[in-house]
Amino acid sequence: MFLSRIHLNPHRRKTRAALANPQIMHAMVASSLPPGMESSDKGRLLWRVDRDGHDVRLYIVSPYKPGLEHIVEQAGWESDPGQTTDYTRFLNHLAIGREFDFRVTLNPVIQQWVAGSRGSRIPICGPKNQLSWLQQRTEQWGFRIVDYDAPEDTIEEGSRTRRNHVAVRILEEDNRSFEKRDHGNRRRVTQRHVTFLGQLTVTDVALLRRALTHGMGRGKAYGCGLMSLAQVR
Repeated sequence: MFLSRIHLNPHRRKTRAALANPQIMHAMVASSLPPGMESSDKGRLLWRVDRDGHDVRLYIVSPYKPGLEHIVEQAGWESDPGQTTDYTRFLNHLAIGREFDFRVTLNPVIQQWVAGSRGSRIPICGPKNQLSWLQQRTEQWGFRIVDYDAPEDTIEEGSRTRRNHVAVRILEEDNRSFEKRDHGNRRRVTQRHVTFLGQLTVTDVALLRRALTHGMGRGKAYGCGLMSLAQVR
C-alpha cells in the first residue's frame, strides 16, 4: 500500500472544477493508476482533500504506486511534484494501545428500510448526532476515541478536556451536490461530508488496518473514508 500527498493550486481552473465536483476529482485520482488496479486484496483507492486556509492538500491511499505527474500538471504546483511513501511500513507498526491524532472525512448516514424496497439513506444532522454516529462505529473500525475521563457531553460537543486536548470534534461540514451517471441516466446526488478531528486508541490492529486500507463508511469514491493518523502532539 502507498500513501501520497499533493499540494493543489486553488487558483487553477481545473483545480477549482475538481474541488467543486467529487466526480471530476475521482476521475483525476483514478487515472493515477492503470485500469483495473484501483483495488486488490491489500486495499482500494481512497482519496481526501484537506483545506486549511490557502493550503489545499490531496491525500491518496492506493494498493499500487500511483503516477502523480498528471495531477500535478493539471491541478498542482510546478515546484511541488508530490510525495509518495510506502504505507505498509506504517501499517505494520500498528499496535493495540497506541494513540494517534486522526483526521477523516465521512458521510454519516443511516439506512431507513421500507417494506418492498431497498429503502433510503438518511443523512445524520447536527454535530451531537454526527459525533454519536461516529462513536457508535469506532469499535468495528478497530479503535476508540480517547476520553481522558472527560464527561460524555464534553466529548460530544467537542470541547477541550482537562489535559487541553480535544478528544473528537467536527472540523467542517459540507453538502456536496453533483450529477451522477447511473445505467445511462443522469441523476443528482447530494452527500453530506463531515470532517472529524481527534485522538484515538488502537483496540484491534486487523480491523484498523482494514479501515485504513479499504476505507470507512460510504462515499469512498467521492472523497470520504480515508483516515490519516499522526503521532500525538
